[in-house]
Amino acid sequence: MKRKVLVLVKSNSRKIGFEARADGSFSAAVKEPPVKGAANTSVARLIATHFNVPIRSVRLVTGHTGKKKLFEVEDADL
Repeated sequence: MKRKVLVLVKSNSRKIGFEARADGSFSAAVKEPPVKGAANTSVARLIATHFNVPIRSVRLVTGHTGKKKLFEVEDADL
């Protein structure tokens, strides 16, 4: 099963976190800067941990350079 996950990302954060928002999307805070995909990789790890899937099952679809990102999670038991 595939699920689309909309994430609002805050990079260069002091704290790391991933939480659901009231509108059904998620917010993520990562310490890595938005340089060379480092923040995107960290967000993908947070998503993989949250949904208990391997990181290879998480794919960034849109928002490679923006704060709003759409990820696709495969094999998510929801």
